[in-house]
Amino acid sequence: MPQTVGMQGGIVGSAVRRAAAVTCGIALAGVALGAQDVLLTMGPADAATVSAALGAARAQFLNGEPESPAPPLACAAWPEAASFASALLAGDQRDAMAIVNRCIDGGQRLVDVELHVIQPALYHIGECWQANHISVAGEHLATAIAEAVMTMALLRSPVPDAIGKRVLLACVAGNHHAIGLRMVADAFQLGGWDVRYLGANVPGASIVQLAADWKADLVGLSASFAQQLRNAKETIARLRVTLGTSRPAVIIGGLAINRFDRLADMVGADAGTPDAQAAVACGNRLVGG
Repeated sequence: MPQTVGMQGGIVGSAVRRAAAVTCGIALAGVALGAQDVLLTMGPADAATVSAALGAARAQFLNGEPESPAPPLACAAWPEAASFASALLAGDQRDAMAIVNRCIDGGQRLVDVELHVIQPALYHIGECWQANHISVAGEHLATAIAEAVMTMALLRSPVPDAIGKRVLLACVAGNHHAIGLRMVADAFQLGGWDVRYLGANVPGASIVQLAADWKADLVGLSASFAQQLRNAKETIARLRVTLGTSRPAVIIGGLAINRFDRLADMVGADAGTPDAQAAVACGNRLVGG
């Protein structure tokens, strides 16, 4: 049977615990699956910082010590997040859409609904999967329903005035977790930007080529795990070499970046952003939108 969701506080707690658990996963994956490669691309001081952080998280996880404080949630969950998570766990797209429609009918913006309802619900779904309370198929179904609901809700949103700025968004090679970046794409589109959203697992060369051909003003990258940082750094370096002084500004986000804010600088990005609203604000600031 699908796991049901309790009070709003349970959703928020789930999101925090999920963030902490994923952080341990980042550390373990980074050590076991190639963080050494990431560190080799950094200067000695930056490499020492990342190595120490990953090592400490790994030791804490293996020793069963209490979790260190997780990064604060950018936005608190609304009461509707619990109902939305329950609809996802039940595989009920109709109910999930109705919840979001009620929020929009009540005057809420889609960007806020995604941050306060859909995002915390998806954190909870991730925790359920990690605890083996739902199957891989159940987790994929929940994600697919959330994406479908986001698409339908976007079609209901007012068309903004164009601001004449272009943003190219992509998950770096190896990153198959794209729904967070999809929220970023929605936020930029509703902010008046011209958006090209490439989705998951995009080769760096393809990102650079499209950024050059399309003359993007901003590139937004997403990296979920430590082993993807090298791909992010190489993509940004390739942008700089290929486009020189005409290189677009680059922002980066994702779990691998949000836990250690210095990593945005280390991979060569102009800024790191923790959520969709922050990404748009940062983009407007960097390119004068």
